[in-house]
Amino acid sequence: MKDNGEKAGITVLVVEPLKEPYVKTISSGLKSLQVEVGGNIEEIFPFDGACAVILNGDGKLKGLMPNRGFYDCEGRLCDVIAGTFLVLGTAGEDFCSLSKEQIAEYMERYKVPERFFYRNGAARVIPVPAGGNTKKGKHMGKNPAGATTQDQKAGKRYRKDGVR
Repeated sequence: MKDNGEKAGITVLVVEPLKEPYVKTISSGLKSLQVEVGGNIEEIFPFDGACAVILNGDGKLKGLMPNRGFYDCEGRLCDVIAGTFLVLGTAGEDFCSLSKEQIAEYMERYKVPERFFYRNGAARVIPVPAGGNTKKGKHMGKNPAGATTQDQKAGKRYRKDGVR
């Protein structure tokens, strides 16, 4: 431990909504983990092996943006994480850096951002390109009046001044 009471840096994978994951070195102390996820932390162990996921324990209650889904071995959606989360290594009861192999595995697993919607009472998933836009172009998925691509596909009309 360093003199200031903070624990040494560890290499983790940061997964933010609508973005590709990235590697970051952070302190393994409580305050640092809380800053990264934006609130109280909750740890879960959804994977085989020495990895944990740290997420905002109040993310769903606070209405944070849905981020990625967790799936069972048959590919069915089990749960959705709201807000930014971290994937990190574990050594006993302590957190540690991810290995290069673990980084590669989880970078691939969470590479494609996801959007969620509900139909017939069940959550559905749509993979989206990084940045959250389904179309590239000058307006990044919106027309000049502010209509989303989804609204355009639904046939909604907009006046030139942007009022529906």
